[in-house]
Amino acid sequence: MRNMMLAMVWLLPAAALAESATEASTREVMAYRFTESGLARYAQGLKNLSGVKLNCDRSTSSLVIDDAVRRLDSQPGVKSAIQSAGMSTREYVLFSWAIPYNMIAATGAKEGGGAAPAGAQQANVDFFRQHEAKFRELTTQASRLSCE
Repeated sequence: MRNMMLAMVWLLPAAALAESATEASTREVMAYRFTESGLARYAQGLKNLSGVKLNCDRSTSSLVIDDAVRRLDSQPGVKSAIQSAGMSTREYVLFSWAIPYNMIAATGAKEGGGAAPAGAQQANVDFFRQHEAKFRELTTQASRLSCE
């Protein structure tokens, strides 16, 4: 019983840390700012990844940016494909994760009279609207990446 209690005490900080890391990742994604150069680099990164086999194991997916970066960087050819587009793996993950968030925000803004929903950046909503066709194309392209 004592060992189980000690194990639970040690697990609590780890669980709290994981939750705070997820929250920090969410805040970082929400704060990420779309730019023309970021869009061009992301598009090139996707193009570079089209010939790379990715490990797309969803059972190990995490909502923590650092975990996603480590997972991608550990796969042969992924880091170099992204970096050759002028983007770090972290920025690639941020950009990737910011797309669905801002797609939802732009849809909510359209239905809500044009203003970005609470927590969303109006500049990103506007950028997404201006480049919606490109974002949809990139989302389709990303869904076609080869998985092992």
